Amino acid sequence: MLLNDWLEEAKRSRQSHSYGNGLGSSVSGVGAGVREDEFPVFRIDQAIDQYLAELEPSRTETKAMYEGVKRQLRRSF
Repeated sequence: MLLNDWLEEAKRSRQSHSYGNGLGSSVSGVGAGVREDEFPVFRIDQAIDQYLAELEPSRTETKAMYEGVKRQLRRSF
């Protein structure tokens, strides 16, 4: 799932800043890193809420996956 991959990359980028070179840069050394200020947490959270509201009740596995992404967003950002 693309959102989950993007979230994992953003979390890795944040961790590399914590253990990085101490210069306070918001750009990670990873070529395709996601800067914290470029990660639209609120917009993603809203989009997931909208998607879940429109999701068919029978799609329980999909619902669980998106709810997991929402939990990770809240824990990490």
